[in-house]
Amino acid sequence: MVTLNPLCAIAVLVTRAGRRLVKLVNTQAEIPPTLPSLGRNDPNNGLRQILEASERVQSSIDETLGDQVDGLYLLVGILPNATRRLMTELETPTAGSECVIFHTPRICNHIVAAFILLRQGMIVDAVTAVRSALETTAQAIVLMENESLAESWLKGKTFRPEEIGRKLKERGKALRPLYEALSDVAHANPAATWAYSVPSSGTYAIGYGGSYRPKQAAQLLALLFQVALLYLTEFYQHYQTRLNLVAWPLCIETGHLLHQSLTTWIAGLPDDFELLAEEAKNWKPSPMEQAVPPEHRNAVLRVAEHMRDDRLRSMSPKETTPEADPPHPSGL
Repeated sequence: MVTLNPLCAIAVLVTRAGRRLVKLVNTQAEIPPTLPSLGRNDPNNGLRQILEASERVQSSIDETLGDQVDGLYLLVGILPNATRRLMTELETPTAGSECVIFHTPRICNHIVAAFILLRQGMIVDAVTAVRSALETTAQAIVLMENESLAESWLKGKTFRPEEIGRKLKERGKALRPLYEALSDVAHANPAATWAYSVPSSGTYAIGYGGSYRPKQAAQLLALLFQVALLYLTEFYQHYQTRLNLVAWPLCIETGHLLHQSLTTWIAGLPDDFELLAEEAKNWKPSPMEQAVPPEHRNAVLRVAEHMRDDRLRSMSPKETTPEADPPHPSGL
């Protein structure tokens, strides 16, 4: 959670046209010859502050999670081996195996994205990535088991999550509550405001970038364990007689033990909001300073207007004479 400092700068040094116009008005001594930049080197830049704060949060959450992440490294580290074995060991490739090859890296990348984001305290975005991982995993399982649907997918057919859930039958029913809970946060619903705000003294503080929420991060880590275990188990059961997966059962069972250890550890963590609410008492924004001195406002507005005019002119269709028009495709 960060509090942004006032942004005392003018973004007119970005484009070539902007530099030319600033030079023009500077020549007329209407704007000071040097203007602060909104770029990455400005310590007061909002994006820079967000990134720096998120890096500090990641260091703290990494320290808190410690070796609890080792199980995820074990499970997700197997995923690239799954596609490699399909490519090198499967005697007769099928539409289903081809779909698995397409889906497995996507599942892996969603999990990796969620892992990066949860460690930075970017809870909403981590939830969205977890949801994508679950959604892709469910579809991969359906296509792995159904050659007809796999062939349709390869030809361009798409499936809604509801369709995939129905085709998974009882497994789909078991996943439904988790998927709906993740969707509540992934979409911009009022029920998700807890993930990026903190109640404080009858009001609330909002956050830009990551905030130190180790318990929520650990809970998302546990969900990533579940998604990886689900996919690896289904993959093993489907291909165990056709691929060399002798070590997989031991890895999967070890993953279950580490997941159980993680959930037990999570139960002992204090609630994130207790610490955040205490810190939020000091998160009171100060009034913004004037970005442009009053004596330069008219000049700055003229620069913006000139830049806007240049931009719109560059977007306008070029005027051409009838002789310059390209011939019609029909030849008429």
